Amino acid sequence: MKLEKLASLVNTKGRKPATLAQIEEFERNIGYKLPKDYAHFLTLTVGGQLTPAPFYKLGSLYEGVLCLLGLDDKEKPSPEDSLKEEIKNPGFYPLPSGLLNIGSDTSGNPISICLTEDRFGEIFINDHELFSFDNDLKETIEEAEEYGLAMLVAPSFSSFIEMLALYNKDME
Repeated sequence: MKLEKLASLVNTKGRKPATLAQIEEFERNIGYKLPKDYAHFLTLTVGGQLTPAPFYKLGSLYEGVLCLLGLDDKEKPSPEDSLKEEIKNPGFYPLPSGLLNIGSDTSGNPISICLTEDRFGEIFINDHELFSFDNDLKETIEEAEEYGLAMLVAPSFSSFIEMLALYNKDME
């Protein structure tokens, strides 16, 4: 799938995408730079639910992408599709260190992007059934991969988007 096609599937609810200045401010607030391909996506759409949901393949299974988060242009961002809200009030599932939640799949698994230098830009699916709810325990990405919490699905956001496809009969 092409980036512009993916952006066209997002229900923006009339909101405007982020400006470069808003992206730079967000990066300063979180203390990390965003990968360029993901930052470019944020300039195309504000984030939200994808209709219809595109699918990616993980092993032998197909999974839909329910929503992708964006940078809301309003003073009070929408909690269900805003990166700002995700940073202020992290989702129910604590992610391994260095991962930023950027969306969720149709099974409720967080989709995240790595912001650490050694694995910068990699895309992970995080199995919501394997999360630790001990707030003091922040596992590394490598530890999370070892027991199946974090599964690498693409080396970059661009690669992840290229994997996405709309439903077809070959997926059955």
